[in-house]
Amino acid sequence: MIIPAGCNKRCEEFNDGFVKWLPYQVKDEILLTDSTKIDTFFMKVTYREITHTDKIPRLATCMCEDSYTVGLSSDTLHISLHFAESRNFKNSMVHVNEEYFFYYEHLDSCEISGREYYNVIEYIRNQEDQNLDPDKVFIARSVGIIYLMISGEIWKIVDDSKKDIDPAGIKKTIVDC
Repeated sequence: MIIPAGCNKRCEEFNDGFVKWLPYQVKDEILLTDSTKIDTFFMKVTYREITHTDKIPRLATCMCEDSYTVGLSSDTLHISLHFAESRNFKNSMVHVNEEYFFYYEHLDSCEISGREYYNVIEYIRNQEDQNLDPDKVFIARSVGIIYLMISGEIWKIVDDSKKDIDPAGIKKTIVDC
């Protein structure tokens, strides 16, 4: 009986274009203001990480993993953005304080507060009270978070300029089974 050894399944490379959805560097500061422009949140990027499985041993029960996570924090607001697959943003979610927001739809363009944004993902939190507007988070490719509506309060980004990011500078964790 011959048992082949050393046969591994190679996983696809991480899709670096995916980091454009969350184009942040650690220590970046993002300023969000409320709709009355009276109150602001200074969010600081606290971490960002790519997790990638390079190869899987033959007959292993694990799967290829490919994710991108970014965390932002202020004194009272904590946001974690997680893309579970680098090839499918429908498997992404946003965690704001204790609430989870899930992918709702991808928009080619949308207007928010008189500004036109292109290539936007909308996330919503399921609410039990159907009379209230659902809480929402909007992320634009090459800009990042552009809009939050949480418990009736609206927060939008102040500097919505496009950003370019080098994926090589992101901490990458290689995971094997």
